[in-house]
Amino acid sequence: MAKENYGGTWEQGATRRFSGRMMVNLSTAKKQGTGEQSHSQEGWTYNGKWFQNQITGNGKLICARQEGESRSEEYEGAFLEGVPHGVCKYTRSDGQFQDGQWAQGEFAGGRSCLKFPNGASFLGMCLGTKMHGLGTMTWPDGRSVTGVFENGCFPQQAHMQVETLESTPTSYEATFRGFLGTKIGLNAKKGRMPKPLRLQPLQHSDMQDLRTQFSSRSSSLQVDVLRSQHNASV
Repeated sequence: MAKENYGGTWEQGATRRFSGRMMVNLSTAKKQGTGEQSHSQEGWTYNGKWFQNQITGNGKLICARQEGESRSEEYEGAFLEGVPHGVCKYTRSDGQFQDGQWAQGEFAGGRSCLKFPNGASFLGMCLGTKMHGLGTMTWPDGRSVTGVFENGCFPQQAHMQVETLESTPTSYEATFRGFLGTKIGLNAKKGRMPKPLRLQPLQHSDMQDLRTQFSSRSSSLQVDVLRSQHNASV
């Protein structure tokens, strides 16, 4: 049998309130205010605000690792009727996170860390579940690509860095899409790196120019993220 515990503030009827851990008539009492509840079978614990018996307001929800699962999860921020809604951060035990605006349990946009089965990882801005904005994709062999991703695609121009055990990192300007707009960058969604169409060694001065281009393009894409966050908040 699942065991549930609640410690906090209760509201019974319209006027009577009880604080602390105590026996109440659950058919009439409602969780209201600040409190903590845990569910042993489902493996979750919530500590924060309640309204009319529902998780609503700021709080922290921890979902423990269950049998057959490889990770635990944590949400901290704003909730509405039991799901993230507003500014909230989702973190997994494997290092992945989504930090930004949520709408009815769905991530609208913000800074994220994504990991892929092949060992690749992405750290940067996302629009929903898509890489969208300035970010860096890194692979276990030491390669990394930094640039402005768009709708889950690799950027056309990017800073590519290659590391080896025998030498210092080498930086290149990489071109991933040609003038015809081929969408080989779609492979970014699976963490796989397509072969660059062009690689050009970068000098320090060239890197500064490339960063300036990234900043300009990233600012324009940030409008998409802000629009999504605004729509999620209304």
